[in-house]
Amino acid sequence: MPYFLLAAVSTLLLLSACAQPPDKPEQVWSKPGASEEEFEAVRYACMREAASLPVTIGSESYPNYELAADCIKAHGWKLVDKTPLR
Repeated sequence: MPYFLLAAVSTLLLLSACAQPPDKPEQVWSKPGASEEEFEAVRYACMREAASLPVTIGSESYPNYELAADCIKAHGWKLVDKTPLR
C-alpha cells in the first residue's frame, strides 16, 4: 500500500510540474491623445535614466526596467491589456 501511495503522489507531482500557467494578456503602453513618436521619446529618456542606475546580478549589469516603467508611468502612460484584432 505505501508503494502505491508513493507512486500516486509522485505521478501527481510530475503532472503538476508540466502544467502551464494561464496565458496573461499582452500589455501595451497607452496614453489617450498621444502619438507613437511621443511614447518613443519618453521611453528613450526613461531607459537612459534606468541605464544610469543599473541592477547588478553577479558580474552583469542590466538597466533598471522597474525604474524605467515608473518613469514612463510618471509621464502619464499606462499599461493596458492589448485588445485582440477581430
